[in-house]
Amino acid sequence: MKTRNGFVSNSSSSSFIVAFDKIPNNIEELQILLFGNEKTLEKYSYSITTSKAAETIWSLMQEQIKVRELLDEKIKKEFELLAFSIILEVHYLRESAIKVAETFVKESLFYKEYAWLGVEPHILYNLVFPQKVSVTTEQNLLEIRKAEYKQKEEEAKILYKTLYNTFKEKTFGKELFFFKFHDNSPEGTILENRNIFKNLYHQRIDHH
Repeated sequence: MKTRNGFVSNSSSSSFIVAFDKIPNNIEELQILLFGNEKTLEKYSYSITTSKAAETIWSLMQEQIKVRELLDEKIKKEFELLAFSIILEVHYLRESAIKVAETFVKESLFYKEYAWLGVEPHILYNLVFPQKVSVTTEQNLLEIRKAEYKQKEEEAKILYKTLYNTFKEKTFGKELFFFKFHDNSPEGTILENRNIFKNLYHQRIDHH
């Protein structure tokens, strides 16, 4: 759970790729589209008016209208980041599961039963689970990690294509805009964390 006592230096940020059916004609129209009858947005101990939030978003949209040809490349990079972060998260979860399994093997009756062999727990684990690569030196570990990272990059490329193509299909014919908010100010905190685009199809990418 996040808590806020003043501003913190290790701030987070999130990107939002948002699909509009059409570009709103003015700030008032944008405010109604995003917030309906809401007048105030609150998150943690911060609050801003929806009119202020709409002004900020409108300003960012106007900047992007001038450089629409650059938007697709930005969106592609964000989806590449999203894909890689998902792959790494799955990898770390898998690593955690392996550590739990290692602990279980070391402490289980299985190991105690064969303790008389004098085999180290990690060697016994490699015998029981032969698909796990034995690590004998720091150099071996470094090479294995490099290979794992390369594999994750390849997996991320495949996932990226799926994520990006799916998003493009669902947003075909719509007006796309890109927003990035940081939680290093009251307004940034609310815009990042208040789910302000809940009324529109969008993709969020966290940069924590």
